[in-house]
Amino acid sequence: MKNIIDFLKGIILAIVYPDRLLSVFRVRNLDQNSNKILGNDKILKIIAFVVAVGFVLSVRYTPTTTTSYSETATNITLVRKIDQENYTYFGSPIPQTIDIVLAGDRTDISLLIASGELTAYIDLTDLETGEHDTVVINVGGVPQSITATPVPNVINGVEIDLLVSEEFKVIPVERLPELDSRYSYGEIRVEPEYVTVTGPQRFIEEINEVQVMFNLTEEELIVGTITKQGVVIAQDIGLDTVRGGLEFYPATVSVTVEIYEDLRPVRILANRELIGVPSSEVRINNVISSLAEIQVWGDFEQLVESITLPRINFADLDSEGRVMLPVNLPRGLFSDITEVEVLVIYEELPDSATTNN
Repeated sequence: MKNIIDFLKGIILAIVYPDRLLSVFRVRNLDQNSNKILGNDKILKIIAFVVAVGFVLSVRYTPTTTTSYSETATNITLVRKIDQENYTYFGSPIPQTIDIVLAGDRTDISLLIASGELTAYIDLTDLETGEHDTVVINVGGVPQSITATPVPNVINGVEIDLLVSEEFKVIPVERLPELDSRYSYGEIRVEPEYVTVTGPQRFIEEINEVQVMFNLTEEELIVGTITKQGVVIAQDIGLDTVRGGLEFYPATVSVTVEIYEDLRPVRILANRELIGVPSSEVRINNVISSLAEIQVWGDFEQLVESITLPRINFADLDSEGRVMLPVNLPRGLFSDITEVEVLVIYEELPDSATTNN
């Protein structure tokens, strides 16, 4: 303070000392009282002190004007505060991260961003069940010298509900391509058969079962390579695609289906009535089919218990009494067996003329 007073005193002496002032303005006569006052060193000190105090107060309490600066802090994690054991939220999506616009001193803003203390959170703890608008996004870790504005600053349409869990049966909804008539799909199985679903009470009350899509393409079937029974096709299906806002345990189920040859037996009967048998020369003892039954597939509405082979022309028998006969199936039925070998057992009769002699 003493240095300030001496400095101001020198300025006053340089400006208002009578002799100097008169010499500058070339004034010859000066009031004697003024000359005595201004020429008194004590009075000048008092004036200088008063001016110094005014100067200090002016500098101390006059608001300083700083240059306005703003910067946006991006990808700030938005923390959700809620009683996770008893409540959940849904409705309008709450973003994972937000941007925060910071305004104030440039250095302070840079230090704040670098410190990592800038936080954002949305407090759902005290909200009652139901829909809520204008849920405020709060910002933490910001000093008073900085103004922080989150973008967005509120979220509308947030639903709060009780968090419940319940067990449901998994039902596959299949989209399976048509198989060759020889093959059929077996029962579609799901493992596990039941899953636990956790989510808002409102959603859980609307669920009767958990449906999963079980889709197969012809390429996945590769029907042409199925040569034996028991071909099983399996898919692991994630349940998180069934409905959003719900959690499933387990999160994945295995859906399997067996593809098998759908074959039915048909008995083969030999026709014992032969054509062209020389009754005077041979006697038919038996007619035996080489197959007792065959496996067929196709339109089982046309299925019959047995098929009788065509009548045999005795002239068609080979030297051993064998002949190949076609298997005539009803329309819509098919089999790998198209012909059956039949054995005719007969004996030649002695010549009647020779017998008489």
